[in-house]
Amino acid sequence: MARRVVFLGDSITMGYGLDHAEDRYSTVFCKMAGAKEINYGITGTLMARAGLSKTDGTAFIDRYAAMEAADLAVVFGATNDYFWTDAPIAPEDSEDDRYFLNAVRHLCLGLKGKYPGVPVVFITPYQMRGVGNYLGGKDALASSRHNTDQRNFVGCTLADYVSVLRRICGENRIPVLDLFRDFKADAAHSDVDEARFTLDGCHPNAAGHRRIAEMLTAFCEGRRLL
Repeated sequence: MARRVVFLGDSITMGYGLDHAEDRYSTVFCKMAGAKEINYGITGTLMARAGLSKTDGTAFIDRYAAMEAADLAVVFGATNDYFWTDAPIAPEDSEDDRYFLNAVRHLCLGLKGKYPGVPVVFITPYQMRGVGNYLGGKDALASSRHNTDQRNFVGCTLADYVSVLRRICGENRIPVLDLFRDFKADAAHSDVDEARFTLDGCHPNAAGHRRIAEMLTAFCEGRRLL
């Protein structure tokens, strides 16, 4: 029986903008690994219960419990937490999962409890451009195209979310594929890299998805995770 890999994510994991679903990184990875893909990517969703995820129950923290059994769980998020949040990145004496830090911590603990003995991998966003609410209001109705080294509506850069993600995963001994550091392309500042690996500065094209799949394959093989 083929090994089963679940993928929890947003529009990137869903394969937004691709002409063919088989080009998305999760599908390419599973083909390389000879595994069965179970994809839980939903466009526009956040890891935390904030911004676009605050009322519709589709935040990562709300969805993971319903995922199927697996031999590997992969979580790729934080992009929309940067673009579309309306809550600070860290709590003030609160366990509320509207806050990114809490959501990541509870997601780590929840996945370890749901999948005992099964490896879990988080993937960070790469450096990108995009359209988000960094000039918008609390309801995320206004947007503007910008590089992700600019501060968003709550005063944070994409690097801040990546840093929190790495730290909380490290505290929980969950390995992180750090695309922000290791993708070896910078769609945030390079028109060449944007055209080569993305559709719009944010969502990967087929070449970008293949790059992610190859990196995830090497990452998992190097750690004997699958």
